[in-house]
Amino acid sequence: MTASPTSYNVVQYNDVHDFRKNTQSTLEATEVLNTFPLWMAGMMASSSSPTPQSYGALFQSDRLVCVYICAEGNSYIGWCDADPAIPDSPALVQAITELLTTGVALDAISSLHGYCPAVELFHKIRQTIVPRENTTPDDYKTWSLQVTNKQQIRHTRHLKARLLPAGWMDFLLLLEWAEAFIRDCGIHEPFDMWDQCAAEIAQGTAYFWCLDDGIPVAMVWKRRALRYGISLAYVYTPPEHRNKGYAAAMVAQFTEALLSEGYSYVTLLMDGNRDPIKNMYASVGYQVVGSICRFAY
Repeated sequence: MTASPTSYNVVQYNDVHDFRKNTQSTLEATEVLNTFPLWMAGMMASSSSPTPQSYGALFQSDRLVCVYICAEGNSYIGWCDADPAIPDSPALVQAITELLTTGVALDAISSLHGYCPAVELFHKIRQTIVPRENTTPDDYKTWSLQVTNKQQIRHTRHLKARLLPAGWMDFLLLLEWAEAFIRDCGIHEPFDMWDQCAAEIAQGTAYFWCLDDGIPVAMVWKRRALRYGISLAYVYTPPEHRNKGYAAAMVAQFTEALLSEGYSYVTLLMDGNRDPIKNMYASVGYQVVGSICRFAY
C-alpha cells in the first residue's frame, strides 16, 4: 500500500483483506451509512473475480474519513462521520482527487454509489477529472429508511397470508416480478436478472407473500446482511394485487422476524421521487436515514 504526503493521508490497499482489517470496525460504527462499501468488501473477500479492483481509504491523522471501493465495474463511497456536513476544504478536495485517480481507472467504472452529500462531492470532483464525461439523464436517487426495534413496527390489518421462500418451481414468476420491479424503478440499464434470481433462490433470500390458498401476491428479498443490520429489497406487488395491504403486511411481518433473529436494524431503499414521510413504509414504522444517489457513467 502507498500513502500520500498531503494533510490528508490517502492509502490504497492492494488486498481487500488488508482494507477490511484497517477500516471495517470504523465503518461499522455507522454501519447503516456504510452499507454499500461494507457489503461489497465482504463480497469481494470471498470472490475470485478477475475484474479490476481497488480499495482506497482517506485518513486525517489516524482518523478514517472515508473509503472508496472499485469492484465489478462499479464504485462505492463510505463516509465515516455521522455528521453529514462535509468541510469545505481544498485539502480535502485534493485528497479525494488522489483517491479517485489512484484506484481503478475511471473509464473502467460505470457507476458511483453512496449517501449524500458525500457521493455528490465525489461525483463533482470526478467531473473535474474527466470534464467531457456525461452522466445519464436519470441518475437514480433513493431514500434510505430503517426500523431499529420491534416497538416501531405498526402492523396493518390482519391478513390470512404467510411469507414463503421462493423455490425453483417459482423461478419464472420470480424473474417476471423482478424484471417488473426494475422497470417500475425507472432503471433502464440492462440487468442480468436470470442469474440474479437463480442466486436468490439458491441462497434462500427471495420470498413470496402467499395467501392461504398458496397464491403469491407480493415479493420481497433480503439483502446485504452485515454485522449489525440487514436490508429488504425488491418489494413488489403486481398491479392486480395492489391497494389491498399485502406489501405493508409483508414488510411489517418480515421486518419483525429479522429483528427477532438478532439484527439491530432493518433498512430498505425507496424511490427518491416519493414523499419520505408519507408512504407505505412510513405507515409500517420505517424512518428516514438519508438519501442515496447512484451516478451512472
